[in-house]
Amino acid sequence: MKKIITSIFIAFMMITTIIPVNALEENMSIEYLSNGDYIETTIVSNINTLARSSKSGTKTEKYKNASGEVMWSISVTGTFSYNGSSCTCTKATVSTTKPSSMWSLSNKKASKSGNKAIASVTGHAPGVTVTRTVTLTCSPSGNLS
Repeated sequence: MKKIITSIFIAFMMITTIIPVNALEENMSIEYLSNGDYIETTIVSNINTLARSSKSGTKTEKYKNASGEVMWSISVTGTFSYNGSSCTCTKATVSTTKPSSMWSLSNKKASKSGNKAIASVTGHAPGVTVTRTVTLTCSPSGNLS
Protein backbone atom coordinates (compact mmCIF):
# COMPACT_ATOMS: atom_id res chain seq x y z
CA MET A 1 0.00 0.00 0.00
CA LYS A 2 2.84 2.36 0.86
CA LYS A 3 4.41 1.74 -2.58
CA ILE A 4 1.14 2.60 -4.34
CA ILE A 5 0.78 5.88 -2.45
CA THR A 6 4.42 6.73 -3.14
CA SER A 7 3.96 5.93 -6.85
CA ILE A 8 0.85 8.11 -7.05
CA PHE A 9 2.66 10.97 -5.29
CA ILE A 10 5.64 10.72 -7.67
CA ALA A 11 3.32 10.67 -10.71
CA PHE A 12 1.47 13.73 -9.37
CA MET A 13 4.74 15.61 -8.83
CA MET A 14 5.92 14.77 -12.37
CA ILE A 15 2.68 16.05 -13.89
CA THR A 16 2.66 19.31 -11.93
CA THR A 17 6.26 20.12 -12.85
CA ILE A 18 5.43 20.14 -16.56
CA ILE A 19 2.60 22.67 -16.21
CA PRO A 20 3.94 26.00 -17.54
CA VAL A 21 4.24 28.91 -15.15
CA ASN A 22 4.22 31.39 -18.03
CA ALA A 23 2.25 31.16 -21.24
CA LEU A 24 1.89 33.46 -24.23
CA GLU A 25 -1.28 34.64 -25.91
CA GLU A 26 -1.08 36.45 -29.27
CA ASN A 27 -3.52 38.54 -31.35
CA MET A 28 -2.87 40.10 -34.77
CA SER A 29 -4.60 42.68 -37.01
CA ILE A 30 -3.72 44.48 -40.26
CA GLU A 31 -4.41 48.09 -41.31
CA TYR A 32 -4.04 48.78 -45.05
CA LEU A 33 -2.78 52.20 -46.15
CA SER A 34 -3.76 54.09 -49.32
CA ASN A 35 -0.28 53.73 -50.85
CA GLY A 36 -0.36 49.91 -50.71
CA ASP A 37 1.76 49.68 -47.56
CA TYR A 38 0.23 48.24 -44.42
CA ILE A 39 0.68 48.10 -40.67
CA GLU A 40 0.64 44.73 -38.95
CA THR A 41 -0.22 44.94 -35.25
CA THR A 42 0.38 42.12 -32.80
CA ILE A 43 -0.31 41.89 -29.08
CA VAL A 44 1.54 39.27 -27.09
CA SER A 45 0.38 38.76 -23.49
CA ASN A 46 2.60 37.05 -20.97
CA ILE A 47 0.31 35.06 -18.71
CA ASN A 48 1.90 34.20 -15.37
CA THR A 49 -0.22 31.40 -13.93
CA LEU A 50 1.23 31.93 -10.44
CA ALA A 51 0.74 35.71 -10.25
CA ARG A 52 -2.90 36.29 -11.12
CA SER A 53 -2.85 39.98 -10.20
CA SER A 54 -0.10 41.09 -12.59
CA LYS A 55 0.43 40.80 -16.30
CA SER A 56 2.84 42.04 -18.92
CA GLY A 57 2.48 42.29 -22.65
CA THR A 58 3.89 43.82 -25.80
CA LYS A 59 2.05 45.55 -28.62
CA THR A 60 4.05 45.84 -31.85
CA GLU A 61 3.28 47.74 -35.04
CA LYS A 62 5.31 46.72 -38.09
CA TYR A 63 5.23 49.15 -41.00
CA LYS A 64 5.48 46.97 -44.13
CA ASN A 65 5.66 47.85 -47.81
CA ALA A 66 3.32 46.33 -50.39
CA SER A 67 5.80 43.44 -50.87
CA GLY A 68 5.56 42.54 -47.18
CA GLU A 69 9.04 43.76 -46.23
CA VAL A 70 9.33 45.37 -42.79
CA MET A 71 10.43 49.00 -43.14
CA TRP A 72 10.40 49.69 -39.40
CA SER A 73 8.57 48.74 -36.24
CA ILE A 74 7.68 50.10 -32.83
CA SER A 75 6.84 48.08 -29.72
CA VAL A 76 5.47 49.12 -26.37
CA THR A 77 5.87 46.75 -23.46
CA GLY A 78 3.71 47.30 -20.41
CA THR A 79 3.54 45.76 -16.97
CA PHE A 80 0.16 45.95 -15.28
CA SER A 81 -1.36 45.30 -11.87
CA TYR A 82 -5.08 44.43 -11.79
CA ASN A 83 -7.65 43.28 -9.23
CA GLY A 84 -10.96 42.80 -11.03
CA SER A 85 -12.21 46.35 -10.50
CA SER A 86 -9.25 48.35 -11.86
CA CYS A 87 -5.94 47.99 -13.66
CA THR A 88 -2.84 50.18 -13.40
CA CYS A 89 0.18 50.34 -15.67
CA THR A 90 3.30 50.15 -13.50
CA LYS A 91 5.95 50.25 -16.24
CA ALA A 92 6.15 51.14 -19.95
CA THR A 93 9.11 50.76 -22.31
CA VAL A 94 9.56 51.36 -26.03
CA SER A 95 11.73 49.58 -28.59
CA THR A 96 12.12 50.07 -32.33
CA THR A 97 13.69 48.28 -35.29
CA LYS A 98 14.62 49.71 -38.67
CA PRO A 99 15.60 47.00 -41.18
CA SER A 100 15.19 49.39 -44.14
CA SER A 101 17.96 51.89 -44.91
CA MET A 102 15.34 54.16 -46.57
CA TRP A 103 13.83 55.07 -43.22
CA SER A 104 15.13 56.91 -40.16
CA LEU A 105 13.38 57.07 -36.79
CA SER A 106 13.20 59.94 -34.29
CA ASN A 107 11.29 61.13 -31.22
CA LYS A 108 11.08 57.66 -29.65
CA LYS A 109 9.35 57.81 -26.26
CA ALA A 110 7.30 55.76 -23.80
CA SER A 111 4.91 56.74 -21.02
CA LYS A 112 2.25 55.27 -18.78
CA SER A 113 -1.13 56.69 -17.89
CA GLY A 114 -3.69 54.88 -15.75
CA ASN A 115 -4.29 51.51 -17.38
CA LYS A 116 -2.29 52.32 -20.53
CA ALA A 117 1.29 51.83 -21.72
CA ILE A 118 1.99 54.28 -24.56
CA ALA A 119 4.87 54.55 -27.04
CA SER A 120 5.42 56.75 -30.07
CA VAL A 121 7.99 57.26 -32.81
CA THR A 122 8.30 59.28 -36.01
CA GLY A 123 9.49 57.60 -39.18
CA HIS A 124 11.12 59.57 -42.00
CA ALA A 125 11.69 58.50 -45.61
CA PRO A 126 12.26 60.67 -48.70
CA GLY A 127 9.08 62.75 -49.01
CA VAL A 128 7.28 60.89 -46.20
CA THR A 129 6.93 61.49 -42.46
CA VAL A 130 4.82 59.14 -40.37
CA THR A 131 4.20 59.38 -36.62
CA ARG A 132 2.80 56.30 -34.91
CA THR A 133 1.50 56.02 -31.37
CA VAL A 134 0.98 52.54 -29.95
CA THR A 135 -1.20 52.09 -26.86
CA LEU A 136 -1.47 48.87 -24.86
CA THR A 137 -4.52 48.92 -22.60
CA CYS A 138 -5.33 46.63 -19.67
CA SER A 139 -8.90 45.90 -18.53
CA PRO A 140 -9.81 45.39 -14.85
CA SER A 141 -9.79 41.63 -15.48
CA GLY A 142 -6.28 41.75 -16.97
CA ASN A 143 -7.15 41.50 -20.66
CA LEU A 144 -4.76 43.41 -22.93
CA SER A 145 -5.83 45.26 -26.06
